[in-house]
Amino acid sequence: AAGQDVDMGSYLVKHGCGVYVLPARHSETVEALPSGEAIAAVLRRLAGSFDFLIVDTPGTFNPQVAAALDESTTALLVTSAGSGARLSAA
Repeated sequence: AAGQDVDMGSYLVKHGCGVYVLPARHSETVEALPSGEAIAAVLRRLAGSFDFLIVDTPGTFNPQVAAALDESTTALLVTSAGSGARLSAA
């Protein structure tokens, strides 16, 4: 919450291969998307604790994706040649 020091470790899940994951929904009761400003603040905070952050964003562009890209030093965009790509190329 705004103005509170949140323990980020309580939201991180350690995967079996040793990497830490911050799930999009850490609780089934969370329904609203965080703001772009909240995403940026979380990424800045995590960047202070980890050498690398990998952010998996949805395939749509919204304020949250914009905030993640703004905080990035490198961005890798993964696409696929799905049916939408074939239709738009026709």
